[in-house]
Amino acid sequence: MLQLRGGNPRPLSSSFRPASSIAPSESTDRTETLHRTRVLEQWTIARFALQRATQNYVLACDAIEADCKRSSTSFLDECALEETFVAINAELASLVMDEQRLWKARAALKGLRNRSSILSPVNLLPPEVLTDIFLKAVDADRVNRDALARRLLEQGDNQAIKARLKRPDIATVISSVNIYWRRLSVRTRELWSHIDMGENGARTDTPFAKAKLWLERSRGSPLYLTINTTGSAAKIIDAWGILPLLLGHETHFRSLDLALNTIDEVHAALARWLNEGAPNSLSSLTISIPWATKPGDSPHALPPGLLHREQRDAFFEPIRTLDLDGTYLSWSGPAFRNLVDLRLSRISDRVCPTVEQFVGILNGSPTLRTLWLRRMNLRIGRRLNFAPVKMKNLQILGLEHVEPQGLCLLLPLLAPQPELYVKLEGYARDPGEVGEALTDLFARSKVEKLHFSTFINPAQLPRMLVRLQHLRTFTWQGLNIGDEFFETIAHNSTTADGQSNVNDNAEGDENANTGTAYLCPNLHTLDLQGCSISAAALRELVTNRVVPKLTIAGCHISVDGTSDDAPRLMEDLEKCLNDSVPDLLLSENSLIVD
Repeated sequence: MLQLRGGNPRPLSSSFRPASSIAPSESTDRTETLHRTRVLEQWTIARFALQRATQNYVLACDAIEADCKRSSTSFLDECALEETFVAINAELASLVMDEQRLWKARAALKGLRNRSSILSPVNLLPPEVLTDIFLKAVDADRVNRDALARRLLEQGDNQAIKARLKRPDIATVISSVNIYWRRLSVRTRELWSHIDMGENGARTDTPFAKAKLWLERSRGSPLYLTINTTGSAAKIIDAWGILPLLLGHETHFRSLDLALNTIDEVHAALARWLNEGAPNSLSSLTISIPWATKPGDSPHALPPGLLHREQRDAFFEPIRTLDLDGTYLSWSGPAFRNLVDLRLSRISDRVCPTVEQFVGILNGSPTLRTLWLRRMNLRIGRRLNFAPVKMKNLQILGLEHVEPQGLCLLLPLLAPQPELYVKLEGYARDPGEVGEALTDLFARSKVEKLHFSTFINPAQLPRMLVRLQHLRTFTWQGLNIGDEFFETIAHNSTTADGQSNVNDNAEGDENANTGTAYLCPNLHTLDLQGCSISAAALRELVTNRVVPKLTIAGCHISVDGTSDDAPRLMEDLEKCLNDSVPDLLLSENSLIVD
């Protein structure tokens, strides 16, 4: 129950609008809470009156008890005592009714108390523990929103994803639960440190009202800033209207994510950072601009007047995450040293790094964990004969639409040592050079997860698979998978010395021994997405080898037969898969009857 103190009752703290993250004015608070304050005052006055009446009643009961215990002095005194007993008997029935009313009121108050979020068990936690919960919830929400935004970018106009992205962010929701949570969240500067200045911020009644509020609440904490003026946002906002809002906050930048509509906006944003920011503060830099409207070289990210600062400026030295899309920085500058995450996309050939420059980048970033290249190449420089760079920390390697020549120059430079995730995308045909380079890469690395969205020469497949001794997850996406893959992985084996029995000939049978095993012996998950596959080859795989987890989604499965046999053929295939695969997922596949 609410604990009340004596004296004049005080009104409750001001309320707020749950649908907004912007605190209302004091005059609005007084207007909204006036009625509730009056009702609470009346209840408090009645409670004090009941307390005083109860005290007076108990004193009267004590007096009656003392009087009844006194010995009678006469016959008339004895008669008066009997009248008191009769009155007490009548009072007991009245007390039962009053007691029931009070218990009913108590039950009602208890129910109201249980509706309070402030009095819930979670609010009994120490403030620092509750704050830590808030921060973890906000981080999880941010990761989820980033994933949804990437899916929306890949899938285009997806109304379901758009609706989820329009929901209030968790920080706003937390600050709108109750007064206690609002006060606690507003005092926690880290909750408001991720500022998104994009289309969402521009559509409020006051331009960028939400971003302004979050900047105010962050109050000097490290800022993780996103500015997006691309797509539909380009019709509403530009960097010229955003940059003045950041005045005085540049020294707190830790992450700067610029998805801007023009290179001039990029130049303006980076000039503000270099002129107004703080050295040794920015740890993550992401820059993306749309495709150039005119053919030509990708533009440099820095304005011409500041190019000299890139080679010797402490602003670039602390960067550990670098993502350049449609633009570039000096390949020998401090921005490419000591990186942990490097992503390069859509950089025109004439300004791409040479092999020698790329080796310098790899050697200068010994702790590199992620290397992702998309639609860019390596140039041939003065020297090509470099030994593979030992990469003790590389865990993710992504190569999307890198030209075969670029791949054949890049892959021999890499010697990853930890277990690796590799994604390769972008080829309809391969004369053989890329397959050979991949096979050599697999031979000197431990690939744990492999994602292919590219053509693989069937003749090279057995040699490639025999190198994947550590592979656990294999994903094929958007390809016509020939029967050779299923036949190879289902039947061919590896001898103890690492050679592949790919021909099943007599010589291979003679060399086979008890140490034989399937190719990719540690394969646990096979994921087929949007592929064309043969039902017979698929059936042969699952009946000859255990695949613990198999996912087939959006695939075209071809089978011999007639259209009248299609339902039975599909049922037979599903039964075979269900009987053979412990963990099976079939989703939106189509059966093609040949």
